[in-house]
Amino acid sequence: MKFLCHSFSTLLLVFAALGETLPAQSLAAANLRNVPAERAVPFSEVRRPNETPSPRQGKGGDSRLDLNPSFKHRLPYSQVCGVIVCQSDVPLSEMETILGEMTQLQDDLKKYLAIPEANEKIELCIFSNEKTYGSFLKKEFPDAPTDRRALYVKIKGPGIVLVQKSKDFEIDLRHEMTHAILHASIREVPIWLDEGLAKYFEPRPDERAFENPYLSKIRRNSRFGLVPSLDRLEKLTDISEMGNREYQESWAWVHFLMHDSPETHQMLARYLRTLAENPNPLPKIASRLRGSLGNPRTEFQRHYKQWSRNEDMAKRF
Repeated sequence: MKFLCHSFSTLLLVFAALGETLPAQSLAAANLRNVPAERAVPFSEVRRPNETPSPRQGKGGDSRLDLNPSFKHRLPYSQVCGVIVCQSDVPLSEMETILGEMTQLQDDLKKYLAIPEANEKIELCIFSNEKTYGSFLKKEFPDAPTDRRALYVKIKGPGIVLVQKSKDFEIDLRHEMTHAILHASIREVPIWLDEGLAKYFEPRPDERAFENPYLSKIRRNSRFGLVPSLDRLEKLTDISEMGNREYQESWAWVHFLMHDSPETHQMLARYLRTLAENPNPLPKIASRLRGSLGNPRTEFQRHYKQWSRNEDMAKRF
């Protein structure tokens, strides 16, 4: 049994290269440098006994998918947001703002990174407190760790996000939902990229690019020539290999790819699209960067040396 747990350019070029057509309503935000910054959440894999998915479809979402809530006997309040089936032990009207962000997060991953359409639903279970969360885990997922505020569960069927209300609820939710949205379209994502994207989308949308707590340390390290090894990160295969350093370095490379140039942004989007068809595409990102940029280390240092919330940079978002 495997547990993965944590508590926490132009887009026209990207879509043209991928054979996609950018929706007309997205043209105004077609340059990623004009896109607000974003955030992420954690990932877990557990076994749930006696899972019996319902064949019925829910309302307000993708009619191709089963959007019926699986836990209505324990979580009586439910709502469909795109492919996300939200369920809670308290009225969801209390969480309209953050649930609206989940719909936006789905749209952002699709528009900015060309993530394919989800081929399965995502079940989001929100608990009002630690006690109800723990009781639910004990009953539905007895092998799951109980010392985490949030979990992403992926068995054979659709992914399930479990999160309890806490002071970090919104961060936990964005992080976990980033994992869930990715894996609803792409079965296998390299662990460094999975976590790097989750950490990137973890903050509020307007804080993604400039206010992640990792930014100041990465900028300081790069000034002294300390550039994380992307080759090393790409060799990681299990969540147990991810410590604070690995999370930070994974976020740093995702930020670089997202924001350094239209070419790096396109490279990331193309790679993610390829992962949807091939779980181990070659060459990997590090090799692609060397082929495109010559010396990625130098470009990484330049990127973080220039990256600041000044007037010129702000115009890119």
